[in-house]
Amino acid sequence: MTLKRKLLFFPVLAIGIAVLVMAVKTRPDIPVKPSLSKSRAVDVMTLQQQAISPQVTGFGRVTPKLIWQAIAEVNGKVIYRHPDLAKGQLLEAGTVLLKIDPTDYQIAVAQAEVDVNAKQARLAKLNLDEKNLKSTLAIEKRRLALSKDELARKTNLQQRGLTSQSELDAEQQSFLSQQTRVQDLDAQLNVLPDEKKITQAELAASELALQQAQRNLEKTEITLPIDSRIAEVNIEQDQVVTPQQVMLVSHGLDDVEVDAQVSIHDMQTLIDSLEKKGVSNNPPLHALTAHVTLSSGSFQGDWKAKVARLSDTVNLNQATVG
Repeated sequence: MTLKRKLLFFPVLAIGIAVLVMAVKTRPDIPVKPSLSKSRAVDVMTLQQQAISPQVTGFGRVTPKLIWQAIAEVNGKVIYRHPDLAKGQLLEAGTVLLKIDPTDYQIAVAQAEVDVNAKQARLAKLNLDEKNLKSTLAIEKRRLALSKDELARKTNLQQRGLTSQSELDAEQQSFLSQQTRVQDLDAQLNVLPDEKKITQAELAASELALQQAQRNLEKTEITLPIDSRIAEVNIEQDQVVTPQQVMLVSHGLDDVEVDAQVSIHDMQTLIDSLEKKGVSNNPPLHALTAHVTLSSGSFQGDWKAKVARLSDTVNLNQATVG
């Protein structure tokens, strides 16, 4: 049995080889794809060198451009406080925020008006006195001329023995009296201009005092000059305020500023680009354009802006320019 198995091995091997050869020869050919070219069709254009505007990004805090402080210029008790005067409130320009008791300042105005009226009346009296003195002086001068003529006539008569010496003396005394009267009137007229100057100076001082009293009276009413958001309130109704006390602070709503910090290198790049464009102003900020962007969560805001000025110094910690 063992010999027969050994003899059968070779025929079976030959049959297996024959089947393998036939299978290889009769199998279908594998499709072969042609090799694809790696080249691509392109459009060719010639590039030209040209100048572009550099852009830089800076970060900074937003602050109101105008901050208004209501500082007391007079003292007194607050008798009115606007009901909406509170931190965060939006109020329109012209809103009366506070009123300080004006009684003392109204009295001061009345006293100043009385003083002005008295000085005006005195000046008017001096002008009238001057007018009357001039008229009286003209009359007295005519009387002096008549007295002089009469004295000459009686002197001539006395020389001719036609009148007594006593009549001549009486006429001479009348002439001297009239001459003294004229001199007194001249002296009064000479003094009047100086008195008028003094009165005019006193009137000017009284008018200035009246203006000051009126300004103090106006300062008892605090009015908001611009549309604002109230940022700070340091006063309550019935509280007494003193001069230089900060009663409230408000922020204007029209404009804001951002102190954007830019690296010195980026700022130099901007300045160099402007100089190449022929802008020669120092610093040439008017030629720059700016945008302010605020990003917070899903909110994204963008506003047009303008570069107003450079900060005064370089930030020592960050080496940046504002």
